[in-house]
Amino acid sequence: MTDCKIFNRWRFPILAALAIAVLGAGSFQVSPAAAGDLVDRIVAVVNDDVILLSELDQAMAPYVARLSSMNYPADKEQQMRYKIREEILAQLIDRKLTDQEVKRLGITIAPDEIDSAIERVKEGNFLTEETLREAIAQQGYTMTQYRENVSNQILRTKLVNREIRSRTVITSEDIKAYYESHPEEFEGQRQYHLRSILLPRDLPDLASRQGQVDNALEAGTPFAEVARRHSLGPQASDGGDLGEFPLASLSEPVRKAVSPLADGQYSSWVDTEQGHQRFFVEKILRSDAKPLKDVEARIQETLYKQFVDEKFRSWLEALRQRSYIHVVK
Repeated sequence: MTDCKIFNRWRFPILAALAIAVLGAGSFQVSPAAAGDLVDRIVAVVNDDVILLSELDQAMAPYVARLSSMNYPADKEQQMRYKIREEILAQLIDRKLTDQEVKRLGITIAPDEIDSAIERVKEGNFLTEETLREAIAQQGYTMTQYRENVSNQILRTKLVNREIRSRTVITSEDIKAYYESHPEEFEGQRQYHLRSILLPRDLPDLASRQGQVDNALEAGTPFAEVARRHSLGPQASDGGDLGEFPLASLSEPVRKAVSPLADGQYSSWVDTEQGHQRFFVEKILRSDAKPLKDVEARIQETLYKQFVDEKFRSWLEALRQRSYIHVVK
Protein backbone atom coordinates (compact mmCIF):
# COMPACT_ATOMS: atom_id res chain seq x y z
CA MET A 1 0.00 0.00 0.00
CA THR A 2 1.14 3.56 -0.50
CA ASP A 3 3.33 4.76 2.32
CA CYS A 4 1.62 8.16 2.46
CA LYS A 5 -1.65 6.40 3.29
CA ILE A 6 -3.69 8.33 0.77
CA PHE A 7 -5.50 5.18 -0.24
CA ASN A 8 -6.82 2.31 1.83
CA ARG A 9 -8.09 -0.72 -0.03
CA TRP A 10 -11.56 -1.95 0.69
CA ARG A 11 -13.50 -4.68 -1.04
CA PHE A 12 -17.03 -3.50 -0.28
CA PRO A 13 -18.82 -1.67 2.53
CA ILE A 14 -20.22 -4.95 3.83
CA LEU A 15 -21.97 -3.40 6.79
CA ALA A 16 -21.04 0.17 5.80
CA ALA A 17 -22.90 3.34 6.54
CA LEU A 18 -24.13 4.66 3.23
CA ALA A 19 -22.50 7.98 4.05
CA ILE A 20 -19.46 6.64 2.24
CA ALA A 21 -21.34 7.31 -0.95
CA VAL A 22 -21.09 11.05 -0.32
CA LEU A 23 -17.32 11.07 -0.33
CA GLY A 24 -16.35 7.81 -2.07
CA ALA A 25 -15.45 7.54 -5.71
CA GLY A 26 -18.18 5.76 -7.64
CA SER A 27 -17.94 3.51 -10.66
CA PHE A 28 -20.20 5.59 -12.91
CA GLN A 29 -19.95 5.93 -16.66
CA VAL A 30 -18.31 9.22 -17.59
CA SER A 31 -20.52 11.53 -19.58
CA PRO A 32 -19.23 12.86 -22.92
CA ALA A 33 -18.79 16.32 -21.36
CA ALA A 34 -16.70 14.94 -18.49
CA ALA A 35 -14.69 12.69 -20.77
CA GLY A 36 -13.69 15.51 -23.11
CA ASP A 37 -11.62 14.30 -26.05
CA LEU A 38 -10.48 11.12 -24.28
CA VAL A 39 -10.51 8.04 -26.48
CA ASP A 40 -11.98 5.33 -24.25
CA ARG A 41 -10.78 1.75 -24.17
CA ILE A 42 -11.37 -1.47 -22.26
CA VAL A 43 -9.08 -2.04 -19.27
CA ALA A 44 -10.66 -5.26 -17.96
CA VAL A 45 -13.13 -7.94 -19.03
CA VAL A 46 -15.22 -9.49 -16.26
CA ASN A 47 -17.28 -12.40 -17.59
CA ASP A 48 -19.66 -10.71 -20.06
CA ASP A 49 -19.00 -7.16 -18.85
CA VAL A 50 -16.17 -4.71 -19.39
CA ILE A 51 -14.55 -1.96 -17.34
CA LEU A 52 -13.60 1.14 -19.32
CA LEU A 53 -10.60 3.39 -18.89
CA SER A 54 -12.97 6.30 -18.24
CA GLU A 55 -14.47 4.42 -15.25
CA LEU A 56 -11.03 3.68 -13.88
CA ASP A 57 -9.81 7.25 -14.34
CA GLN A 58 -12.87 8.70 -12.62
CA ALA A 59 -12.54 6.33 -9.66
CA MET A 60 -8.83 7.16 -9.36
CA ALA A 61 -9.25 10.93 -9.69
CA PRO A 62 -9.59 11.91 -5.98
CA TYR A 63 -6.57 9.81 -4.97
CA VAL A 64 -4.42 11.00 -7.88
CA ALA A 65 -5.26 14.63 -7.08
CA ARG A 66 -4.24 14.12 -3.46
CA LEU A 67 -1.06 12.36 -4.53
CA SER A 68 -0.14 15.18 -6.92
CA SER A 69 -0.47 17.73 -4.12
CA MET A 70 2.17 15.95 -2.02
CA ASN A 71 5.10 16.96 -4.26
CA TYR A 72 6.81 13.58 -4.41
CA PRO A 73 9.71 13.08 -6.83
CA ALA A 74 8.47 12.13 -10.29
CA ASP A 75 9.63 8.50 -10.10
CA LYS A 76 8.10 8.03 -6.63
CA GLU A 77 4.80 9.58 -7.72
CA GLN A 78 4.67 7.33 -10.79
CA GLN A 79 5.26 4.25 -8.64
CA MET A 80 2.54 5.21 -6.19
CA ARG A 81 0.13 6.12 -8.99
CA TYR A 82 0.61 2.63 -10.42
CA LYS A 83 -0.20 1.04 -7.05
CA ILE A 84 -3.34 3.16 -6.75
CA ARG A 85 -4.37 2.07 -10.24
CA GLU A 86 -3.96 -1.59 -9.32
CA GLU A 87 -5.98 -1.22 -6.14
CA ILE A 88 -8.81 0.74 -7.75
CA LEU A 89 -9.04 -1.64 -10.69
CA ALA A 90 -9.26 -4.60 -8.28
CA GLN A 91 -12.13 -2.85 -6.53
CA LEU A 92 -13.95 -2.20 -9.79
CA ILE A 93 -13.57 -5.86 -10.76
CA ASP A 94 -14.99 -6.97 -7.41
CA ARG A 95 -17.89 -4.55 -7.80
CA LYS A 96 -18.61 -5.88 -11.26
CA LEU A 97 -18.60 -9.46 -9.97
CA THR A 98 -21.00 -8.71 -7.13
CA ASP A 99 -23.26 -6.66 -9.40
CA GLN A 100 -23.44 -9.65 -11.72
CA GLU A 101 -24.41 -11.87 -8.78
CA VAL A 102 -27.10 -9.37 -7.78
CA LYS A 103 -28.61 -9.66 -11.28
CA ARG A 104 -28.24 -13.44 -11.40
CA LEU A 105 -30.05 -13.88 -8.09
CA GLY A 106 -32.77 -11.39 -9.02
CA ILE A 107 -32.14 -9.10 -6.04
CA THR A 108 -34.07 -5.85 -6.44
CA ILE A 109 -34.55 -2.54 -4.68
CA ALA A 110 -37.52 -0.18 -4.41
CA PRO A 111 -37.19 3.60 -4.91
CA ASP A 112 -38.31 4.30 -1.34
CA GLU A 113 -35.37 2.23 -0.04
CA ILE A 114 -33.00 4.61 -1.84
CA ASP A 115 -34.89 7.62 -0.47
CA SER A 116 -34.65 6.25 3.09
CA ALA A 117 -30.94 5.54 2.71
CA ILE A 118 -30.26 9.06 1.46
CA GLU A 119 -32.23 10.51 4.37
CA ARG A 120 -30.04 8.51 6.76
CA VAL A 121 -26.96 9.92 5.03
CA LYS A 122 -28.28 13.45 5.50
CA GLU A 123 -29.14 12.88 9.16
CA GLY A 124 -25.86 11.14 9.95
CA ASN A 125 -23.79 13.90 8.34
CA PHE A 126 -26.00 16.84 9.39
CA LEU A 127 -26.75 17.73 5.77
CA THR A 128 -29.72 19.50 4.26
CA GLU A 129 -30.95 18.65 0.78
CA GLU A 130 -29.02 21.67 -0.53
CA THR A 131 -25.73 20.84 1.22
CA LEU A 132 -25.98 17.22 0.10
CA ARG A 133 -26.39 18.30 -3.51
CA GLU A 134 -23.44 20.67 -3.12
CA ALA A 135 -21.27 17.85 -1.74
CA ILE A 136 -22.29 15.60 -4.64
CA ALA A 137 -21.57 18.31 -7.19
CA GLN A 138 -18.14 18.96 -5.66
CA GLN A 139 -17.32 15.31 -6.34
CA GLY A 140 -18.31 15.79 -9.97
CA TYR A 141 -21.53 13.75 -9.86
CA THR A 142 -25.17 14.43 -10.55
CA MET A 143 -27.98 13.50 -8.17
CA THR A 144 -29.00 10.76 -10.61
CA GLN A 145 -25.51 9.27 -10.47
CA TYR A 146 -25.47 9.55 -6.70
CA ARG A 147 -28.80 7.71 -6.39
CA GLU A 148 -27.42 4.99 -8.68
CA ASN A 149 -24.37 4.66 -6.44
CA VAL A 150 -26.54 4.38 -3.31
CA SER A 151 -28.77 1.85 -5.07
CA ASN A 152 -25.77 -0.29 -6.00
CA GLN A 153 -24.47 -0.24 -2.44
CA ILE A 154 -27.83 -1.31 -1.05
CA LEU A 155 -28.06 -4.13 -3.58
CA ARG A 156 -24.57 -5.33 -2.64
CA THR A 157 -25.51 -5.25 1.03
CA LYS A 158 -28.60 -7.32 0.26
CA LEU A 159 -26.38 -9.77 -1.57
CA VAL A 160 -24.12 -10.09 1.46
CA ASN A 161 -27.15 -10.55 3.73
CA ARG A 162 -28.46 -13.31 1.51
CA GLU A 163 -25.24 -15.15 0.79
CA ILE A 164 -23.31 -14.66 4.01
CA ARG A 165 -24.96 -12.93 6.97
CA SER A 166 -27.97 -15.24 6.99
CA ARG A 167 -25.57 -18.18 7.32
CA THR A 168 -23.49 -16.64 10.10
CA VAL A 169 -24.29 -17.88 13.60
CA ILE A 170 -22.69 -16.45 16.72
CA THR A 171 -22.89 -18.91 19.64
CA SER A 172 -22.85 -18.17 23.35
CA GLU A 173 -19.47 -19.94 23.47
CA ASP A 174 -18.10 -17.48 20.88
CA ILE A 175 -19.33 -14.53 22.94
CA LYS A 176 -17.88 -15.91 26.18
CA ALA A 177 -14.52 -16.65 24.56
CA TYR A 178 -14.29 -13.08 23.23
CA TYR A 179 -15.23 -11.64 26.63
CA GLU A 180 -12.57 -13.68 28.42
CA SER A 181 -9.85 -12.92 25.84
CA HIS A 182 -10.46 -9.14 25.82
CA PRO A 183 -10.55 -8.16 29.50
CA GLU A 184 -9.19 -4.70 28.72
CA GLU A 185 -12.42 -3.84 26.88
CA PHE A 186 -14.71 -4.65 29.77
CA GLU A 187 -12.82 -3.83 32.92
CA GLY A 188 -14.00 -0.78 34.81
CA GLN A 189 -12.54 2.63 34.11
CA ARG A 190 -9.12 3.18 35.64
CA GLN A 191 -8.52 6.12 37.93
CA TYR A 192 -4.90 7.14 38.56
CA HIS A 193 -4.11 8.63 41.98
CA LEU A 194 -1.12 10.84 41.17
CA ARG A 195 1.53 12.85 42.96
CA SER A 196 3.85 15.32 41.27
CA ILE A 197 7.11 17.14 41.78
CA LEU A 198 7.04 20.44 39.87
CA LEU A 199 9.97 22.69 38.99
CA PRO A 200 9.26 25.80 36.88
CA ARG A 201 11.26 25.80 33.66
CA ASP A 202 12.64 29.30 34.27
CA LEU A 203 14.50 28.37 37.49
CA PRO A 204 18.13 29.60 37.24
CA ASP A 205 19.37 26.44 38.96
CA LEU A 206 16.92 24.05 37.28
CA ALA A 207 19.48 21.38 36.43
CA SER A 208 20.82 21.38 40.01
CA ARG A 209 17.31 21.12 41.47
CA GLN A 210 16.46 18.24 39.16
CA GLY A 211 19.63 16.47 40.21
CA GLN A 212 18.69 16.79 43.88
CA VAL A 213 15.27 15.27 43.18
CA ASP A 214 16.78 12.44 41.14
CA ASN A 215 19.34 11.61 43.83
CA ALA A 216 16.72 11.58 46.58
CA LEU A 217 14.40 9.26 44.64
CA GLU A 218 17.23 6.93 43.67
CA ALA A 219 18.25 6.77 47.34
CA GLY A 220 14.79 5.42 48.14
CA THR A 221 13.28 8.49 49.76
CA PRO A 222 9.47 8.28 49.55
CA PHE A 223 8.13 10.34 46.66
CA ALA A 224 5.78 12.33 48.90
CA GLU A 225 8.70 13.33 51.12
CA VAL A 226 10.81 14.41 48.12
CA ALA A 227 7.86 16.46 46.87
CA ARG A 228 7.55 18.24 50.22
CA ARG A 229 11.24 19.13 50.19
CA HIS A 230 11.81 20.04 46.56
CA SER A 231 8.57 20.62 44.64
CA LEU A 232 7.61 24.22 43.92
CA GLY A 233 4.06 23.31 42.93
CA PRO A 234 0.95 24.34 44.91
CA GLN A 235 0.51 20.79 46.28
CA ALA A 236 4.04 20.51 47.68
CA SER A 237 2.92 20.66 51.32
CA ASP A 238 0.60 17.68 50.63
CA GLY A 239 3.43 15.64 49.19
CA GLY A 240 2.53 16.68 45.62
CA ASP A 241 -0.87 14.98 45.86
CA LEU A 242 -2.83 15.82 42.69
CA GLY A 243 -5.84 13.56 43.26
CA GLU A 244 -7.45 10.95 41.00
CA PHE A 245 -7.80 11.17 37.23
CA PRO A 246 -9.00 8.91 34.41
CA LEU A 247 -6.15 8.42 31.98
CA ALA A 248 -8.07 10.00 29.10
CA SER A 249 -8.38 13.29 30.99
CA LEU A 250 -4.61 13.81 31.18
CA SER A 251 -2.66 15.79 28.60
CA GLU A 252 -0.85 13.70 26.03
CA PRO A 253 2.69 14.12 27.51
CA VAL A 254 1.45 13.22 30.99
CA ARG A 255 -0.66 10.33 29.68
CA LYS A 256 2.33 8.84 27.84
CA ALA A 257 4.48 9.15 30.97
CA VAL A 258 1.91 7.72 33.37
CA SER A 259 0.22 4.93 31.37
CA PRO A 260 3.14 2.44 31.58
CA LEU A 261 3.47 2.87 35.37
CA ALA A 262 2.19 0.52 38.03
CA ASP A 263 1.31 1.31 41.63
CA GLY A 264 4.29 2.85 43.44
CA GLN A 265 6.26 3.77 40.31
CA TYR A 266 7.33 7.22 39.15
CA SER A 267 8.06 8.73 35.75
CA SER A 268 11.09 10.48 34.34
CA TRP A 269 10.92 14.26 33.91
CA VAL A 270 8.04 15.44 31.73
CA ASP A 271 7.88 18.86 30.08
CA THR A 272 4.32 20.12 30.74
CA GLU A 273 2.53 23.44 30.56
CA GLN A 274 3.29 24.01 34.25
CA GLY A 275 7.00 23.25 33.98
CA HIS A 276 9.19 20.17 34.48
CA GLN A 277 7.43 17.42 36.43
CA ARG A 278 7.93 13.90 37.68
CA PHE A 279 4.77 11.91 38.37
CA PHE A 280 4.17 9.18 40.92
CA VAL A 281 1.33 6.65 40.74
CA GLU A 282 0.07 6.30 44.29
CA LYS A 283 -2.55 3.78 43.23
CA ILE A 284 -4.52 2.68 40.19
CA LEU A 285 -8.16 2.25 41.13
CA ARG A 286 -10.53 0.24 38.97
CA SER A 287 -14.29 0.20 39.07
CA ASP A 288 -16.02 -3.15 38.75
CA ALA A 289 -15.73 -4.89 35.39
CA LYS A 290 -18.86 -5.00 33.24
CA PRO A 291 -20.62 -8.37 33.57
CA LEU A 292 -20.96 -10.52 30.48
CA LYS A 293 -24.73 -10.14 30.36
CA ASP A 294 -24.36 -6.36 29.99
CA VAL A 295 -22.03 -6.55 26.97
CA GLU A 296 -23.34 -9.62 25.13
CA ALA A 297 -25.10 -7.57 22.46
CA ARG A 298 -22.00 -5.46 21.77
CA ILE A 299 -19.77 -8.53 21.55
CA GLN A 300 -22.23 -10.26 19.26
CA GLU A 301 -22.21 -7.29 16.85
CA THR A 302 -18.41 -7.15 16.90
CA LEU A 303 -18.11 -10.86 16.16
CA TYR A 304 -20.81 -10.64 13.51
CA LYS A 305 -18.83 -8.01 11.62
CA GLN A 306 -15.62 -10.00 11.93
CA PHE A 307 -17.19 -13.25 10.77
CA VAL A 308 -19.06 -11.62 7.90
CA ASP A 309 -15.94 -9.83 6.70
CA GLU A 310 -13.92 -13.05 6.75
CA LYS A 311 -16.61 -15.08 5.00
CA PHE A 312 -17.19 -12.34 2.45
CA ARG A 313 -13.50 -12.30 1.51
CA SER A 314 -13.57 -16.08 1.08
CA TRP A 315 -16.82 -15.93 -0.90
CA LEU A 316 -15.48 -13.19 -3.16
CA GLU A 317 -12.24 -15.07 -3.79
CA ALA A 318 -14.23 -18.17 -4.77
CA LEU A 319 -16.35 -16.00 -7.08
CA ARG A 320 -13.18 -14.67 -8.70
CA GLN A 321 -11.85 -18.19 -9.20
CA ARG A 322 -14.90 -19.34 -11.13
CA SER A 323 -15.19 -16.17 -13.21
CA TYR A 324 -13.45 -15.07 -16.40
CA ILE A 325 -11.33 -12.00 -15.61
CA HIS A 326 -8.89 -10.50 -18.09
CA VAL A 327 -6.98 -7.31 -17.34
CA VAL A 328 -5.79 -5.40 -20.38
CA LYS A 329 -2.33 -3.96 -19.74
